[in-house]
Amino acid sequence: MIQSSSLRIRSRETRPGHFELTLEGRLDSAAADRLEEVVDTIVEGRARKILLDMAGVSFIASRGIGVVIGTYKRLRSAGGELAMSNLQAPVQKVFSITAALPQESIFTGEEEADSYFEAIQRQVREKDEG
Repeated sequence: MIQSSSLRIRSRETRPGHFELTLEGRLDSAAADRLEEVVDTIVEGRARKILLDMAGVSFIASRGIGVVIGTYKRLRSAGGELAMSNLQAPVQKVFSITAALPQESIFTGEEEADSYFEAIQRQVREKDEG
């Protein structure tokens, strides 16, 4: 198990070339850097499929989204696959929104994007709790 200050990452190879990463905590910018290191090691080891179990992820920052999308592109270009499972509603909402955004950025920077995504996730959590 790998742990940053805000995210725990458990990695296991379920069969040759197939990996499951179980994430727990906040996928903020610092945690995204650590996740990227873990993914890089797995992909360089010729991973064909990676499943991200996101059940324990309570928040995702724009940097975390970038790592997931970058991993998807790297695996796909090498004939592999990336899948995610068990997304909590706030995190699912962020991925739904980012899919609807135009290719060019509408944010002035990472801080603005993170503030926007945090507000969206908070709204979804409050709606689910209320």
